[in-house]
Amino acid sequence: MNTKALRQKILDLAIHGKLVPPACRQAGKSLENIPAEKEGQWFVYVIECVDGSFYKGFTTDLIKRYKQHCAGIGAEWTKTHKPKQLFYWEIHYSEKSAIEREKYLKSGCGREWFKNEVVDKPENWESATVLLEKIRAEKAEKIKKGLPAGRRGELKADKKDSFIFTKECGFDEDKPGKCSAGTRHKRHYEKFADGTVKDIEDEIPFEVPKNWAWTKAKCIYNIRSAIRIHQTDWQTSGIPFFRGRELVELCKTGNVNPEIFISEELYEQNKEKGGVPQKNDLLVSAVGTLGYVHIVEGTRKFYYKDAYILCFENHFKLNPKYTKLVIESDYTQKVIYGGSKGTTVDQLTIENAKDLFIPFPPAEEQERIVSAIEKVFKQINYLEQNKSDLQTAIKKTKSKILDLAIHGKLVPQAPNDEPAEELLKRISTSDNRPYKKFEEEEPYELPSNWSWCYLCDICSKIKRGKSPKYTDKSTIMAFAQKCNQKDGPTSLEKALYIDESTLKKYPEDEKMQFNDIVINSTGTGTLGRVGIFNCPIPDDVNAVYPDSHVTTVRILPEIDKLYCYYFIKNKQSYLETMGEGSTNQKELKPDTISSLCFPLPPYPEQQRIVAKIEELFILLDSISEQLA
Repeated sequence: MNTKALRQKILDLAIHGKLVPPACRQAGKSLENIPAEKEGQWFVYVIECVDGSFYKGFTTDLIKRYKQHCAGIGAEWTKTHKPKQLFYWEIHYSEKSAIEREKYLKSGCGREWFKNEVVDKPENWESATVLLEKIRAEKAEKIKKGLPAGRRGELKADKKDSFIFTKECGFDEDKPGKCSAGTRHKRHYEKFADGTVKDIEDEIPFEVPKNWAWTKAKCIYNIRSAIRIHQTDWQTSGIPFFRGRELVELCKTGNVNPEIFISEELYEQNKEKGGVPQKNDLLVSAVGTLGYVHIVEGTRKFYYKDAYILCFENHFKLNPKYTKLVIESDYTQKVIYGGSKGTTVDQLTIENAKDLFIPFPPAEEQERIVSAIEKVFKQINYLEQNKSDLQTAIKKTKSKILDLAIHGKLVPQAPNDEPAEELLKRISTSDNRPYKKFEEEEPYELPSNWSWCYLCDICSKIKRGKSPKYTDKSTIMAFAQKCNQKDGPTSLEKALYIDESTLKKYPEDEKMQFNDIVINSTGTGTLGRVGIFNCPIPDDVNAVYPDSHVTTVRILPEIDKLYCYYFIKNKQSYLETMGEGSTNQKELKPDTISSLCFPLPPYPEQQRIVAKIEELFILLDSISEQLA
């Protein structure tokens, strides 16, 4: 699992109430509130005895186990210390975790924690339902009193306002929708401001722990968009004004270099109207790239567009970081993109934002979840940095291997190998070209049986392709820049089809052959990229030709093609700088490639070098895959 997927798995566990052990202060409450036995679930529990002592244990069936203690058959301690009530319990998702937690609670540190955080602080375990009721009551009081006139975001009564509640009733599984005595069932309902009630059980995304509750974003946040700023008010200095792309960067990193500003005066005017982000507000990107979240710092002044501000409308200690992780989870992201409205770009509407379902834990459990997330993510960040450093080291190691190879230092020389100069003479004879000894200053010293030459001396072709006419479907494909993938093999997945009527432009020898070396020859982003044509060709394709943005290098049969490929790949960073022409129309000319000084080993040594390179690269690639 890569670290991105790992982060999402952790967020998923968090919003399902499985990242930190759910806890419940059960003192004085009915056993009906305790979850039933479930596979993969363990309970750590504390029983208060009549004499004021506490018994700690763990089990898979808490109700059954508590009844055993009450009957005097649960443990030696509860035989002589009669249970008064089940005081506290936690859920764990491994037996090992439950055993370790029980051991901790029985220790001196655990007994102190239990006294401070459970016995003496029962408010920590106030259920989410009670907390939401308090929030709703405060919101109603604010609406009744009203806010200062003219404030943007003023709370007003709205017939679309609602809250979610649950109701237990008899339910007959054999007769859907029919109630029957003796069978308990809890369903979710939404009650609106006009008094209407809707059964929303089928809309609830997933089950949450007993002391959690489902709510909608509009119930805990006042969601609003920015007051519009006209382009005529843009300036080159002042208060930063963030558009969509700057907002995403701000949400990703917390930092951004603004290009546009507004005046301090306009900023203060909008602040008076309640349109300026305040400390701990959540800024959520709502146009284009959706669902990125930034928690506003109290010291930063900025204005925005293409986003919504989510503001807490209560004075309770709710944690904005918890809502942030809910919005960033796969669950919410899928809902956001699935419900986005927009013709040319994705857009999260205010109504959709208000109706987002939020799995809502008690306030203190939000703190515990955020704390656990931050600890785990810190370790993931450390892992990612180490992984990035190791990936960089692997890339540098590969480059060093190629460098050693072309300097004759990767494998030992064999004195009995035919010298490379004899190989060059034989090539010139067979190809009817005069043999010319390399007369320039040698770039570096080679082993005694190697020779310097030019790349063109060992090639049958170094040539740019042509501009074909394309069609929807044919038996001929064009190999283009995008087929030469970065740090990967060549691929025809994005290749286009050539109109066969234009094939007369192409001599037969321009048809691409297996192990042709391909070099991107135009553009700015991929100029000089080196690949080797060894990708699968579809069964219904008869031939592949290079287009005008690619230069094909075809090596003579007397030379090992892979050795030449590795040499040119080693020169890629050099080729990337050798484009000629304007900034937007750089061109790597075939003559530049042809004139590369080429260190030629004897043919057997070429093969040994290739074998050693591939052996080492397989090992490095295996390490890289493990990192991913």
